[in-house]
Amino acid sequence: MQNVAIDYADPETEEVGLMSASQYKSRYTIGYRPGRIVLPTYLQSGVGLYSVLGGCTSTDAVAEITTVTCLAKASCTDDTTFHFWVTDGAGTITEYYCWLKVTAGGADPTETGTAIECDIQGATTATDVAEVIDGLIDAKANVSAANVAAVLTITNDQVGGVPDCCSSEGTDTGFAISVTTQGSTTHAITLASSQTPISMGIHFEKEMSTEDIRYDFLGHMPDYWKLSCGENTNWKARQELGANFAYVKAGGDLAEPTKSTLPIFEWSDLKHASGAFTIKYNGTELEFDKRHLDLTVTRTKPLWGVKGASGYPTEAFIAGLGIELLVEGYLTGNSVRTLMATKPESYAGTYLDVEIKFYKATNNEFGITLANLYLVPDQTILSEIDWYEKKSLRFVSWGSSTAISSSVEDYHNKTFYENP
Repeated sequence: MQNVAIDYADPETEEVGLMSASQYKSRYTIGYRPGRIVLPTYLQSGVGLYSVLGGCTSTDAVAEITTVTCLAKASCTDDTTFHFWVTDGAGTITEYYCWLKVTAGGADPTETGTAIECDIQGATTATDVAEVIDGLIDAKANVSAANVAAVLTITNDQVGGVPDCCSSEGTDTGFAISVTTQGSTTHAITLASSQTPISMGIHFEKEMSTEDIRYDFLGHMPDYWKLSCGENTNWKARQELGANFAYVKAGGDLAEPTKSTLPIFEWSDLKHASGAFTIKYNGTELEFDKRHLDLTVTRTKPLWGVKGASGYPTEAFIAGLGIELLVEGYLTGNSVRTLMATKPESYAGTYLDVEIKFYKATNNEFGITLANLYLVPDQTILSEIDWYEKKSLRFVSWGSSTAISSSVEDYHNKTFYENP
């Protein structure tokens, strides 16, 4: 392709070639100012993998329950607060903050969320204080409260993941807060055969003394996602998302997912009794002691498609999917060596299947299933002693029969994943 100008004010799309059953249309876009971004983060959710695979179905699973142990009025301070969140069951989350009015001079500290004024001027004991707050929370939609001996139990009416109840943005009440049941949502992530690019909005903000300057980078085309984790106690599970993007004209608002505060997955979570990391051939686990893994899922040749009425890209044409898993560890038997000497066409059953599952706690799990992989033969000639040394294995996609799916259960609600 010859050089294409990229400084037109209004993006335009031209089509080249013909559509057939076995290939996508070849398209190129002019008028955009393209760039590239790589986002390395700790593994806390499955959003990065979802961005590459493109298909997600989220189902609310468990409602959040929190206990707040109140203090007597004499131990309370004006304008101190605590925050809690509720969901309406349709993806909308509402944040509330309870602020204490202990004296006539109390005033709303105007923190993030909807204020609930808790006038406890007439209270005395901790149970009295809890009773005031109980009635005020009970009056709100999608949530209920109960007071037993100054322990206030806040129960979300709707199932689904929400941020945990927490102390104030300013000065907290000093009340003891405990999440007794984590609200959670299960996200089934699969490869979408055809889907509009997921809306990803990233704000680069430079704050100056008199103004804020923001630039929106839209039209993201995620092209790879990488997971890395090792047994070193200092190593946390990390993920990396790579994407191409284009600057586009100003337009509608973008939904910005709440920052993830979930615990970071570690190697110990990968080996948890309730989790799994297995590599199976014909249903039998390979005799291999795993020490490190790198999984890369790559979308090949992503191209921007046509623009919609808003001026944003609305369709994507992506040529294929590649999967590569590198596992380092120790051979503990002959099964790996035997498989390395097996021709791909001689693989029995469904080739190699891999399950990678991180388990942090109930309602906080991250799992990936890879089906029908192929082990690349190692051409190195090793002595008998060498077989017991650390070794790297490379598993790759084996044609169109290779499949990938992911099941994530966490405290994020549907909107966090399926950002509209």
